[in-house]
Amino acid sequence: MPWFLLEKGALKEVAPLPDEGKLICLLLKEEPVLEKLLPLKTTEAIFQNPSTRFESREDLDVLRVNLSVHRAKEGGKDGLTLFLTERALTICCDSKPMLDDIYRELTQPRQNLTVERILSGLFEGLLSEDASYLVQLEKEIERLEDDILLDKKQKDYTKKILRLRKRLMHLKRHYERLTDVFDRVLLNENGLLTAKGLKLLQIPFGRAGRLYGEVLHLLDYVTQVREAYQAEVDLNLNQTMKLFTVLAAVFLPLTLIAGWYGMNFDMPEYHWAWGYPVVLAVSVVVVVLCILYFKRKKWF
Repeated sequence: MPWFLLEKGALKEVAPLPDEGKLICLLLKEEPVLEKLLPLKTTEAIFQNPSTRFESREDLDVLRVNLSVHRAKEGGKDGLTLFLTERALTICCDSKPMLDDIYRELTQPRQNLTVERILSGLFEGLLSEDASYLVQLEKEIERLEDDILLDKKQKDYTKKILRLRKRLMHLKRHYERLTDVFDRVLLNENGLLTAKGLKLLQIPFGRAGRLYGEVLHLLDYVTQVREAYQAEVDLNLNQTMKLFTVLAAVFLPLTLIAGWYGMNFDMPEYHWAWGYPVVLAVSVVVVVLCILYFKRKKWF
């Protein structure tokens, strides 16, 4: 469990724990939190709720931030919990890879570091891959739209559309909670952050808002693609119904003629040698006239 002392704008890894100075603590969620800085009962109650949120307690700010679904390990929840007091910033990671990434960032040689800069870097890291992921989603939706409009066989694209919409809904809920958390941070109810530092935090917070707007745009895009697919399905169904209607209209006069001459009446044509060929010729003429009429009306 590495401890850092924030002194004169730089981080210095320390051991044992000093009695004075601003501390930065980095640990795994499973590791015991030092009771000297964070009461055990408080942390146990906080860890029971894994959702993204902000809690403001007496002299303590708690931020729980989950990674977006595409970055979580094995499809589960992955993120970090931040405990901010006057004395220390404690960063509790859900996974060892995340802890290692943050440790590498903290140990980079930097100057003019503050708690707000560290928080800003953490939030920037959490959002760093999200923009490119949304671009990939947009390209996937564009390909799906092209497939729908160009596919003459009209495969069933309903499942693909639903899967895309489900992924976007997960992202929508994620960014909604994230922006709510960031709005609460900017209120600075316990006064643990400086006014200058809050301005610095507005950079990642603004990015989260833009990502949320992009997700809403993609949701509208998916809705338009779904409507386009439904329109293509309806159009194909209308074409099929039109074909059957034309066939029915063509054969209806033939059915009338067949029914008329199929009745057991003693009609003069029965005793005429040319009666059958004439009826056959009339039937052919009727069919040709119907087809020409439908062609002229552009029914097919």
